[in-house]
Parts: sequence; structure tokens; C-alpha cells
Amino acid sequence: MPGRVKSDDPRLPLSHCLLAAAALLLIVLVAAAVRWPGLQESFWVDELHTVWCVVGEQADVVPRAQFGNQAPLYFLGERLLTQTAGVSEAIVRMPSLIASVALCPLLFWLVWLWTRSLTGGLLAAALAAVDSDLIFYGSEARPYACLQAVAVVHLLLLTRLLDRPPTQAARLALHAGFVLVGVLAFYLHYTAALLFLAEAVAILGILAWRRNGASLPGLVVDLLAIGLAGLFSLRPLRFILERRDNWSQFIPEPSFWQMFQKMHLAEYLVLPLAVAGGWAAVVGWRRFGESSSASDDGRADEPLSFSPGRFDGDSGYSNGSETGWILGGCWLGIPLVVAWLASHYGVAPVFYHRYLLAEFPAAIALAGVACGASRRRSFRLALAVGVLTLAVLTGPTLSQLIRTGEFTAPRNENWRRALVALNDVRPPGAPIVLYSNLIETSALAKPQAARSSLLRDYSVLPLQSAYPLRGKPLLISLAAQQLQELSAEERSTLAKSDEFWLVVRGDWESAYGVCQALLAQLPPPSEGYELSRYNFGQVWAIQIQPR
Repeated sequence: MPGRVKSDDPRLPLSHCLLAAAALLLIVLVAAAVRWPGLQESFWVDELHTVWCVVGEQADVVPRAQFGNQAPLYFLGERLLTQTAGVSEAIVRMPSLIASVALCPLLFWLVWLWTRSLTGGLLAAALAAVDSDLIFYGSEARPYACLQAVAVVHLLLLTRLLDRPPTQAARLALHAGFVLVGVLAFYLHYTAALLFLAEAVAILGILAWRRNGASLPGLVVDLLAIGLAGLFSLRPLRFILERRDNWSQFIPEPSFWQMFQKMHLAEYLVLPLAVAGGWAAVVGWRRFGESSSASDDGRADEPLSFSPGRFDGDSGYSNGSETGWILGGCWLGIPLVVAWLASHYGVAPVFYHRYLLAEFPAAIALAGVACGASRRRSFRLALAVGVLTLAVLTGPTLSQLIRTGEFTAPRNENWRRALVALNDVRPPGAPIVLYSNLIETSALAKPQAARSSLLRDYSVLPLQSAYPLRGKPLLISLAAQQLQELSAEERSTLAKSDEFWLVVRGDWESAYGVCQALLAQLPPPSEGYELSRYNFGQVWAIQIQPR
């Protein structure tokens, strides 16, 4: 196969392999070290949804996950973990940490398969270790880091299948693994379907380019099998699509420039692609000049190859990286285009960084390919150092570390301290009114008869999941966007209380506005209300007492 390097290849002496292994181990340790501090931070509201899914009964896990627009597999795994090890910030976030750290060697392996370059693989691993978004999602209790790791494993299996393993047993094992990992990715998060679409386009491109290798019918059958397994999700997907107007409230108008910045494409791709393209142009022009001179001297013209990933000569690019260019390019580009079209034409507002996280490592992998495709070791090393330096100096990780001493920006929702304060200061029987600003709670504005028990439980999950609330007070949840009218019983209970509390997720201006709208529904006491506020980042606890 093109680009295949034998184990005894003189370009890969044992000393280089050992040095690369040591460097990869160091990168993995750095990745773990920069993610570890985030494990101790208080859960924020989206993570509290994860905890809410796993602390109830076994039968509650799937419907609670689906109510939050999530696929169920991650939450079933978290349920198993927490039943064994308990519920704490570090335990619930541990799967994300492990997956995010594992992403470094997985990307190294993927780029190595595409380029047979240790330097390119190490560059990809190092970029994954210090990427601000990968650090953030690798230290929180949501499925995105696990999805990224599984997506890279899926691409690894596809790469091996495209190389067509020599034995029937190996091919069958890879096909089975490709299907199983694909189903796993889809049920971790439904947006993995964008990855499968990218793979389908890449398969056609690679097989058309090579005209040999893997069997197209076999790969088509694999993708169809994944699609058939996904049919079990049609009902929850329909439920999610019916509520797509809710997403539009927090997803901005689709902008390629904003996504370009969010995915750090400038830091990861502009420099290596510009250098690689410029170098290829110089080499091509030089070879063209040499060919012209030879023709003028009466010598036979030598064929000149300009296939992707290849330039003949010591200063050119090595053969074999076309798989990386095509597969990596489709991995990055196809989901972006499809998601933009779906958002722009109102099918589903999925052009949002959170829904494209399975594609975030693509830019990192392509940077490794651009670096590793060169034949000159000194060129590869210089380019790797330049890209990594640019990414560190211009990315948000270093500036955040200098400014705050932390590797990522804090979630800034300290529900742990908020619940401690409520338990310490609030009398056990004092009612609590909660404005969580969760989009799904806008359904609370419907008549009482239309409110499901699942909606009522969901609406108070910040107070009923990870952190225990003392006593069993009356909990009243307010609808997002537009406060609903309280029932007569709720108004009477609040009006007769010596004090009650309002907990608001948002800034102080929002909290004060919610407070005024709430008090406008209550009969005013003769001397008005006295307010005492407590701040926990983007969480406000307001003590309300008649004067």
C-alpha cells in the first residue's frame, strides 16, 4: 500500500521510537495535569442535569436524559459508575477526563497511520493536550469528551479498513468493530450522524483516488448497519426536533467566521497549510525548471508527480498522506457545511460548537498531517514547533492561566456553595422559588394540567440532584423567558411566609428583574419587602422578608 512503512525501515530506528514514546507519555501527563483541577469545581447547571439523570431510579435514566435532549448511553454509564463509586464532582467527571486524556495517544496513532510520521503524531497529541476546549469538556460531566474519543477510534478503524487487512479474520473483526463503535458514538450523542456522513464522502473520495484497497460494498453495509441501529432513536429524535424552537433561543445565527475562531482553525491550520503549500509550490517550480532545462538540452522529460501528499525528491512531501488529507478534510468540512445548511434553512439549529465537538479534533489531526507529510525531518520538527508555539501563545489557555491561575475559565455557577448557604441561613420550612433559566422550563407557562411530573422534576433539578437541600420546603419553579402566573395556593403560601427565598441563575440585572416580576404577583405588605442577596457567580440567592 502507498505510504506503508515496514517495521525495520531505517528511517525509524529504535531510538527514535523510544524517544517518541517518552514524549507521548509526557504529553499524556501534561494533559491529565491541566484537566485535573477542573474536576474539583462545583457542578454547573448542565452537569447537574447529568447528576439528576443518575441519582433517581434505574428506570428514570433514559427518559430524564431524553428530556434534556441527550442520547442515553453516557448517562447509563454514569449510573453504573455512581452506583459503584458514589456521587461526587471528581467521580462523575472521571469518564470525561479519561476520554480527553486518551484523545492524545489516539490522535497520535491516527496521524501516524495517515503519514507514518512520529513528529506529526506528536504534534497532534500535544495540540490536543493544551487545547482550551478539549480541556474544558475533558473536565466536566457531559458526554462530549467521550464522543470525541470514540469518534477518533471510529476513524482509526476506518483507516485500517481502507488499508484492506490481509486476512479475512482481521477484516471481519475491523468491520464488526467499525459498526459497534459507530453505534456507540451515535448513542453517546445523536450529532455523531454528521461524522458518519463525512466518512461516507471520504470513503468515496479515497476509493476513487486509489482504485484499490477496501471494498466499497462492505463499507456501505457497515454504514447502513449503523443507520439501522439508529432507528431505535426515531421517537426521541422526533421529540427533540419538535422542540427545536427552544434551541434557537440560545443558538446564534450561523456564522462560519465564528466557528472558524471557535475551532482554532487559524492557529492549527493556517500556518502549516501555508508553509506546506508554499514549499510545494517552490519545489514544483524548481522541478518544472529542471524538467524544462533537460528538455532544452535534448534529454527525455521525466514524469512529474503532483498527486496529493506527494512530491518526488528529498525536499518534497512523502507519499501516503492522501488518506489523511481526504479523510481529515471531510471530517472537518462536511459536518460544518451540513450543519450550516440545516441551521440556515430551519431544519434544525445544529450549527453550534457544542453540536460539532466530534469534529473539533479534525483540525488538530490535519495540522499533524501537514507537518508529518514532509520527508525532511528538520522541516517536520521546525513546523511542529512553530505550530505548537503559535497555538499556545495565541490560544486562550495561556492567557487564562496568566490572568487567573487556571487553565480554563471557571463555569462560574457555584451551586455547591449556594446550597450550603441556603441550608445554613434559610429556616427549614421557608419556601424557595427557583428561576433556573433552563430553556425547557418555558413549558411551565402552560396550564397546570399540561405540566408533566417529569417537567416539574426537571425544573427544580439544581436543588434536587447533586447537593442536598435541608428539609422539604415548597419548591416553586419559574418558567424561562416569561414568568408564568403563580397559582392562588402558591401566592397565598408566599404571602403568608415570614420569609421566602428566590434563587436565580443569571447576572444581577436578570435576578433583580425576576425578583420584581415575582413580587408584582404578591399582595404587597404595608411596609414592602426587605431583600438580602448572596452571590455565587452566576447564581443569586435572594432572601425576601416583609418589613
